[in-house]
Amino acid sequence: MITMLSSNLSLFSLVTFLCICFYVGSSHANKCAETDRQALLKLKDGFIDKWNSLDSWKGEDCCKWEGISCDNLTAHVTSLDLRHFSLKGQMDSSICELKHLTFFYLSHNELEGMIPKCIGSLAQLIELNLAWNHLLGGIPPTLRNLSNLQTLDLAYNFLLANDLEWVSRLSTLKYLDLSHLDLSQSANWLSSMSKISSLSELRLDDCGIGQVIPKSIPHNNSSTSLNTLSLSNNQLDSSTLSLVLNVSKVLTYLDLSSNSLQHNIPDGFVNMVSLSHLRSLYLSRNELEGNILKYIPSLFQLKELRLEGNELSGKPVDYIRQLCSAQDGLEVLDLSYNPFSSAPFPDFSCLSFLKTLSLRFANIVESLPQSVSKLASLEELDLSNNQLNGTLPSTVWQLSSLTTLVLSSNELNGADVIRESHLSNLSHLDLRDNQLSGSQPLFEISKLASLEELDLSYNQLNGTLPSTIWQLSSLRRLVLYSNKLTGVLREGHLFEIGKLASLEELDLSNNQLNGTLPSTIWQLSSLRRMVLSSNKLTGVDVIREGHLSNLSELDIAYNQLSGSQPLFEISKIASLETLDLSNNQLNGTLPYNLWGLSNLTSLSLFSNKLNGVVDESHLSNLSQLEDLNLAGNALTFNFNSNWVPPFQLQILLASSCILGPIFPTWLKNQRELRVLDISRSGISDSLPNWFWNLSSSLSYLNVSHNKISGAFPLSLPSTKGNSMDRNV
Repeated sequence: MITMLSSNLSLFSLVTFLCICFYVGSSHANKCAETDRQALLKLKDGFIDKWNSLDSWKGEDCCKWEGISCDNLTAHVTSLDLRHFSLKGQMDSSICELKHLTFFYLSHNELEGMIPKCIGSLAQLIELNLAWNHLLGGIPPTLRNLSNLQTLDLAYNFLLANDLEWVSRLSTLKYLDLSHLDLSQSANWLSSMSKISSLSELRLDDCGIGQVIPKSIPHNNSSTSLNTLSLSNNQLDSSTLSLVLNVSKVLTYLDLSSNSLQHNIPDGFVNMVSLSHLRSLYLSRNELEGNILKYIPSLFQLKELRLEGNELSGKPVDYIRQLCSAQDGLEVLDLSYNPFSSAPFPDFSCLSFLKTLSLRFANIVESLPQSVSKLASLEELDLSNNQLNGTLPSTVWQLSSLTTLVLSSNELNGADVIRESHLSNLSHLDLRDNQLSGSQPLFEISKLASLEELDLSYNQLNGTLPSTIWQLSSLRRLVLYSNKLTGVLREGHLFEIGKLASLEELDLSNNQLNGTLPSTIWQLSSLRRMVLSSNKLTGVDVIREGHLSNLSELDIAYNQLSGSQPLFEISKIASLETLDLSNNQLNGTLPYNLWGLSNLTSLSLFSNKLNGVVDESHLSNLSQLEDLNLAGNALTFNFNSNWVPPFQLQILLASSCILGPIFPTWLKNQRELRVLDISRSGISDSLPNWFWNLSSSLSYLNVSHNKISGAFPLSLPSTKGNSMDRNV
């Protein structure tokens, strides 16, 4: 028995020992390689990290740093993902010391300088994305050595390439995006691309390649893998179209929008083998005329056709007849921004598979016909900026698949009764800038329980807000500005906004609402933007700690707020970035809790009755402040002559405030000022020499009605308007 127990203990000890060894070994193996850690720190030193996005890059184990992934066995860095990190500066060549890197993403930053040539030595790279930066110079041809590369995205930089032969060496490449680079001198771009047998997606938008189209390309070089080709905004014309499209035999997506395709497409267009599989065709913003549609019926697999912004004339119904012969049926059609002659909404019933239809600025007149109900598959309908009139027919509400309906900028004056279960999927409704009047349209529309976005601005709606609107529990955006809505914003059955827990944007400006903002409105934790300007609001209920934790923009300008309490309460909303309480009747001094609005970029208290002293303690924590408007108040600025503000203002409007008698020295460090108005500010001094350096960035300057001595130039170098009169 003792022997057995001893044996079991020995076995247990052995297992425990092995587990400890395994744990220690694993911990040691998982700590990142020191050479990789040092390379990353050098890379970090080359960046300007204003927002401390790389704050986690410290300590011994770089595998735990944000944006870094390592191999579980070797602990070498294999992935570096710094997309959207707001980084500036340059890319240090130390990146090339990460020899095991397979995924490298630096897109959507503000990096400058050149791409290090040594990146071509990172032989294990599979994906390289440096798009959306400010990189300069040539694309290093050493990239040809990246034999495992499958994705290369250098788009939207200031790079150029005179020779793209190196691209043809990337035998495993599947995705290539060189959009917005300068390829205008790269005469071999087409032949180089056609040699990449693995390429499935090619994007060369806005590259100037229309200037360097070769005379021919061997047809046997046409790709059998390239299915997505985007060549928008390249000045390609109809004569070069056939040659460009021979780059592939199996295109399913083709974008030729914003080119110089004029009048007639060559007859050979439809016979190209490359188009027989086409599902999406973008020809927007060219100068094409009506004959383009005669080719569409031969594109048997076409599902998406976008022709907005061309020269299609006549009546839309003539084009619909041609489109109806497409065998499998279109699902997406955009004919917006064409010079059609005035005509009623055409019968689209033959396009029974249509999911998205856009006819903006298409000269559609009269009322919507009953036949619109035949588009049973429709999910998005945009008929904005036409001349539709009358009442929205009940048949529209019967489109059960519809999620988005945009009928803004028409002449609609009402809405038919909405039955329960109508439009059960409608999430986005835009009827702004019509002639809707009375209280009935808003009452009916408020029955659409699935609404997430509702815009009825610029109409003539009146009466109080219907109680049904508070039942729209999914509503994220409610925009009703510029109507004639009335009523008191007092909590009760007529104002239960606290139920809209998902609300992110509320705009009730330019109506006739009155009363005090109720406490329930401050409890909308998802609210980011609230605009209540140009009403008759008189006060603000107490704001508790934690209320409106995400609110970034608040505009209650042009109301009747009075006393000191509203500004004191609102200054508790720590997340605010933009605050406008101008043109009210606020009085008293600036509250010191204004100091807590550390995210504030714009503060406007123009034209109130504020008085007292503004000192450093009010503004010393507002490091993000760019626009400050305190004009039209009786405030006195009292800053220490040595004070250096933590912010860089672009706009300062302080007319009628007291900044003098000494010229305010704190302005000396405001090097980004574009607009400066310190007129009527009690300055009795000469302009300091440093002011002329400051003025180089100004586009507007007003220092009039002071007692500033000395000679003024007739005009300043960069100002479009300035006023210096009524000085001594």
